Amino acid sequence: MKVATSDSYYIAFYTFFSFSSLSFTSANDIVWGMEGKVKSHQAVTYNCDFVSLWNNDNFDTLPKGGAHWSQLITASHSENYEMWSPGSISTKAFEKLAEDGSVKELKKEMDVAGDKIGNYVTGNIRGLKLDANHPYMSSATMIAPSPDWFAGFHDVKPVSENGFWYDEFDVTAYPYDAGTEEGTDYSYSNDATNPQEPIFVYTPDIQSPFITNRNGTDVIPPVARFECSRIKDEGPGTFMRRAKMSTVDSSRRVQYDVQLVNMWNEKNHPNDFPNFPHYSWPVIVSHNSNYEMWNSGMKASPGVKQVAEVGAYSKLEGEIAAAGSDTLDTIVGRVGLSQRIRGLAMDKDHFKVSAITMIAPRYAFTLLFEIFHLENTRLLTFYFISPTLD
Repeated sequence: MKVATSDSYYIAFYTFFSFSSLSFTSANDIVWGMEGKVKSHQAVTYNCDFVSLWNNDNFDTLPKGGAHWSQLITASHSENYEMWSPGSISTKAFEKLAEDGSVKELKKEMDVAGDKIGNYVTGNIRGLKLDANHPYMSSATMIAPSPDWFAGFHDVKPVSENGFWYDEFDVTAYPYDAGTEEGTDYSYSNDATNPQEPIFVYTPDIQSPFITNRNGTDVIPPVARFECSRIKDEGPGTFMRRAKMSTVDSSRRVQYDVQLVNMWNEKNHPNDFPNFPHYSWPVIVSHNSNYEMWNSGMKASPGVKQVAEVGAYSKLEGEIAAAGSDTLDTIVGRVGLSQRIRGLAMDKDHFKVSAITMIAPRYAFTLLFEIFHLENTRLLTFYFISPTLD
């Protein structure tokens, strides 16, 4: 028996986005959701990023041997399937995940569930398909080492009250007990809980190492966050992957740090992958609606052509300068991937961003992003971090 006892913010201009109240059916802690324009009777596909919050910054006690997570498993399903939920008894398959981190039996369970399952993915949550018959999402991962503890979400339905799929939403995850094994600390191979108990969430009145003191009060912070984005179907390009509200009014002039995160690697792009993959120096510019660096279907300017073919940017710098007041700020420079570029200025009149870099050494490819018109490149992500007043 169990014994009772700060985020980083990204681009934050929402002028063109519509919001409605959340209508998730899950008891999970939904942080926020951004309503899209796709009706819930249509099929959609989501990618989700798993962000661990289980660290020394947020918790007083971590396992000495090293905190880690097991392989994630995530499914889309109908209301007739349940991976897990508080108050339910864990299946044998779910017990294996919670105690050993194995998803093998849970995959078998889903395979025999027939049309109750839309699809499922293990590991990184990519390509999770939802439709009118399978509008729910559930996910789980073992908290390791532990007796039978896990985190995840269950029966999340990312549909607004207006009947539209959410383009983006976040779910926070708390530590749960599968009710199958004894233990109140980070340990494996304890006695089985007999009789088996229902799944429950850890709260400060239940003995556990998750209890953390904040200003004299015992709390249990979330251990993870899932950041989910609907894959747009307009075709290749770029898209705004994360967008969180800040406290800075969009009428103020601000500066953004920009972080480049590479996704062009042999695992994601195995066909004819080059021996020395790299990018040219990126050119990033903030601008208004009158300026267009490049877009699908338009003829490349001499400056864009120079970047795309040889990685040089002198002509493009001249074109940006010639645009006058239509552009506000430009960053050009050699930076490492995942390194922050400091201080791109933006204001209420220059609310768009475009960027370009050559994908080298093969072909003449380019990348573009705009704050309000972004699609997925699958190659390189530009993150805009924590607006500060200029």
